[in-house]
Amino acid sequence: MKDKDEIKAYFDRHREEFDDAQPPDLWGKIEDELPAERKEVKMVPLRVVWQVAAGVAILIGAAWIFSLRESNPDNLASEGRSNTPTQQVVNEYPELEEAGIYYQTKIDAAGEELQAYALDEEDYESMKILEDELDALRESLGSEPDDEQVVEAMIQIYRFKLDLMQDLLKQLKNEPQNGEDEDIVVVPL
Repeated sequence: MKDKDEIKAYFDRHREEFDDAQPPDLWGKIEDELPAERKEVKMVPLRVVWQVAAGVAILIGAAWIFSLRESNPDNLASEGRSNTPTQQVVNEYPELEEAGIYYQTKIDAAGEELQAYALDEEDYESMKILEDELDALRESLGSEPDDEQVVEAMIQIYRFKLDLMQDLLKQLKNEPQNGEDEDIVVVPL
């Protein structure tokens, strides 16, 4: 026991000498063992995650409702197929038949592309107004004194509807996709 006390006393007296001696290149070795520079991780509060989840749920619900609506015969793509002029009108106004077929083909194609996007109720309402106007003109065709103006108005409505759908497609295709390349970590609050 006495030997241990002597050794302890020796170390206590010479502690400074022991503490001064550092192994060579100690910090270099420690630095080599550290991992490479870390990428900064963005922390997202749980509240934001719930908001995003609610938004996704709303989008899924809207898509489901939209698909139910599209399975109906009154959808955007098939709605106009019944809008081609009747045979009697076709015989009197062949330009209406040509324009109707041309525009309706383009409208159907645009309608199929629009099905991939969630549209606002306002957009649906705009297209519905054009359809209602076209139906009203179709009904008045033959009963108006100047049917040529009615035919021109019908062709103009086809153009408006096609332009509206194409503008919607351009806007929807040009919307930026947010947050694609970010690492997100959920942090509960």
